[in-house]
Amino acid sequence: MDGRSMESNKEYYLERVKSDSYHRDPDHTKVAREFYAKFWGQSLSGKIEDYDGSVGNYRGDTIISFTTTAGCLIRLLPAYPDDIVMPKYKRQRLAIIKKSNYVPQSIKKQLEILYQSYHSRANFMPLAHEKWYHRPTINLNKAKGSAMGKYHDYPDLFFRDIKELQYSSTSTAESMPLVFESEINQLYFERFENWKSFVEKNYLQDYFSDRNYEKFIQLAPTSDNMPYRKRKLSAQDREECILQIEQFLENANIIIDKRASRLRAAEEKFH
Repeated sequence: MDGRSMESNKEYYLERVKSDSYHRDPDHTKVAREFYAKFWGQSLSGKIEDYDGSVGNYRGDTIISFTTTAGCLIRLLPAYPDDIVMPKYKRQRLAIIKKSNYVPQSIKKQLEILYQSYHSRANFMPLAHEKWYHRPTINLNKAKGSAMGKYHDYPDLFFRDIKELQYSSTSTAESMPLVFESEINQLYFERFENWKSFVEKNYLQDYFSDRNYEKFIQLAPTSDNMPYRKRKLSAQDREECILQIEQFLENANIIIDKRASRLRAAEEKFH
């Protein structure tokens, strides 16, 4: 489908996917949909059109977000908000951070690595797609993002709820959020027999530090100090946030790199 043979190396899955004439979101382009149809052909669908969010049941998701953490980092800068307007585009956010003398070089380097790889196949997966956009809490993609105000696009928080609320024997209807109750989403989750199946068929093994997929590798902040919307932070809070961001970037880049290797190895079964 994508013109690559099984000799494709890991870097192929780390290549930046660009917008195309079909869609400006890289995780919803023709290249991305071909990727989903190939790797999720057995668990979801082998038809490319089924990953077209306007007509199909699935749509691509960028698993680890660059935007959230870049925005948090900009809010930490002493000049924000007086002399800095939060940019809409990722490359503009990256430019502000790279110019700042406040941000350590180690973080700038890690952020640059994430910027280059976050819109790659190694960071994409399909989710069930509710096509009624005026009902954002029904849409898994929107729920993982900022619509619900719970996960802030941190996949470890999102996957933890899927594990505990969807695949746990102790979950109840009362504890089930609306996003997991919808018929479309339930049909999606039923494609995976259990939590182990969900992890392995979505190539998510590298988000965990154990073989049973119980211990998540931390991406989300460890406290409420991550400044999603805060304008004023103490010096101590700023330092804590910097440490959290640095840990996020290190873990995120390792996970994406390992998933690229995993996808490369899995490609052999398609030939």
